[in-house]
Amino acid sequence: MKPGDVLEELVIRVLGAFDVMAARDVAKQVERAPAGAGVCIDLALARTIDDRGVVALSEAVRGRAVSAPVRLLGLRQHHVRVLRYHGADVAQLGLGPAVL
Repeated sequence: MKPGDVLEELVIRVLGAFDVMAARDVAKQVERAPAGAGVCIDLALARTIDDRGVVALSEAVRGRAVSAPVRLLGLRQHHVRVLRYHGADVAQLGLGPAVL
């Protein structure tokens, strides 16, 4: 195992509405992820994505992306801008399909 190798990846799939409460639940799961494990947050099947939920998500991934890879799937370009406005380094995040 070389430095920087990802041991595993936690995949968090969000269904239904992604709002502040859902973002807090995701943040708790991100915090519990093993050190060094990558995290993939899949919002592709979310019915709605609330901007306030995205702001809460930015706080959860901001520190995590420094120590291990974080991928976000299913965000629209608007949500990527919201992440950027609230301090997330979007260049460091792995943005997956459905980013429009």
